[in-house]
Amino acid sequence: MERRLVVVDVLGTLDECRFTYDGLPVSKELARIYYRNTEWYTAVNEAKKKDRQHWREICKLSPQQLPEKLKTVISQIYCAVTNEITQKEWFEGVPSLEETLKEIKEILSPREVKL
Repeated sequence: MERRLVVVDVLGTLDECRFTYDGLPVSKELARIYYRNTEWYTAVNEAKKKDRQHWREICKLSPQQLPEKLKTVISQIYCAVTNEITQKEWFEGVPSLEETLKEIKEILSPREVKL
């Protein structure tokens, strides 16, 4: 019997695996992309330049809530991936991953998508 060492990794969450599809991250990174073009993000970076460890005390702004549509579509991504990976409809009525990411692109279109 021939033996070989095989390294195996687990299929974790979308956030762990950092999947992308058609140039877009398929994870909560989409929310980060949204926030990168906000006043809050700029203030956080300025505070971190002053003191990397205590930036939270320096930055007085709070992030705005994600728009409802964006929250909904990000949630749909997780459902769509589950349906597509398992090839079973666990989440009824959820658009396909391709359709969902197309909608994400429309929502984030004015924002720069940096991977």
